[in-house]
Amino acid sequence: MVSTPLQSIGLTMHEEIVYRALLKEKPCLVSTLVNGTGLNRTHIYDCLKRLQQKGFVSYVIKNNRKHFHAARPQNIIRYLDEQRQVLDQKREDLITLLPDLERLVPLASETIEVYEGTEGLKTVLEDILQSKKEIWTFGSEGNFSGSLRFYFSHYLRRLKKAHIKMKVIFSSRKHDIPLLQFANIRYLPEKYQAPQETTIYGEKTALFIFSETPKCIVILSRNATQGYRRHFEIMWKLAKP
Repeated sequence: MVSTPLQSIGLTMHEEIVYRALLKEKPCLVSTLVNGTGLNRTHIYDCLKRLQQKGFVSYVIKNNRKHFHAARPQNIIRYLDEQRQVLDQKREDLITLLPDLERLVPLASETIEVYEGTEGLKTVLEDILQSKKEIWTFGSEGNFSGSLRFYFSHYLRRLKKAHIKMKVIFSSRKHDIPLLQFANIRYLPEKYQAPQETTIYGEKTALFIFSETPKCIVILSRNATQGYRRHFEIMWKLAKP
C-alpha cells in the first residue's frame, strides 16, 4: 500500500482524511466531519484525539459544544522537528546504555551468522568498520557498488577516514574503484574471478554472495579465519601489483 507524505510522518489514513477535511472548514462540529468524510462518529473522535496529541488539531467551545479546527500546515514542520529531537535524545540514551547491554552478551568462541538482503549486507559492513581491524578481501568484482550504490561509496570514505588498512585482490583491472585508492591492491588473471566476495577481518570471515537476494555468511572462528588468511596470502603472492 502506497503511503502519502502525511502518512509517512505518522498519520493514519483516517487521521489524514479528518485533518484535510478540517483544513477546508471553519471550526466545526463532529457532525459536520461525519457528513464530510463518510467516517463514523467513533472513528472521527478517535482521530481527533490522536491529532490533538500531535498538535494538528485544537478546538474551541461554543454554546457548550466543541468546535474543532486544524492547525496551520506549517505546524507539520514543527511536529517533525520535535520528533527529531525526541529521536536524537533516544539515540543518546541508547549510546549510553550500549556498554551495559554488550556486557550481557556471552562471549562466543565460534559462531556462524547469516544475513540477507541489502540491509543485511550493511549490517556486516558496519561490523567490519567498527572492528577497526585490517581488512583482507578477494573476489571483489564491483558487486557492492551495484547492490548498495550510495551507501558503499560512503562506507569506503569512512574506511579511509578511520585509517583502516586494506588489502584487495581483484581479478581484473576493469573492476578498479576510484574510492579504493587508499587500499593496497593486486590483480589475478580474470580466469580466477570468483562468484562471491570473501572478506577477512579480526577473527571473522565474511562470505558475501550476490544472488537475487544477496546474502552474507559471517564466520567467527580463529581456526577458520587463519585458514582463509593462509589462502589469501598464497593468492597475494601470485597476484601482481
